[in-house]
Amino acid sequence: MSVSVPGSTVVIVNSYSKAIELMDTKGAIYSDRPYAALSGELMGFDRGLGLLPYGPKLKIAKKLFSRELGSPSRIAEFHRQLENQSAGFIQAVASNPSLLFDHVDL
Repeated sequence: MSVSVPGSTVVIVNSYSKAIELMDTKGAIYSDRPYAALSGELMGFDRGLGLLPYGPKLKIAKKLFSRELGSPSRIAEFHRQLENQSAGFIQAVASNPSLLFDHVDL
């Protein structure tokens, strides 16, 4: 059975075995990643790893992400850097709160 929802068609399969068979054999054709128009296109996050659709761009982004943060030691180093940056930001804002926007890099 299929249901038309504005923007897409949803297929409902009432057999577990048929659903598993369909997704195993044709999963790459029928599945995709979520589409978020507001945060993607309007806010400019459409090139981020979380919102890229399946395809060559996602494959490249995953490789880059894995290379940069692919091991526990790399993640620990990232956390240290994040904590240092956060501490510096908090100290700068605490010392002169009226210049908050001067401390934020946009």
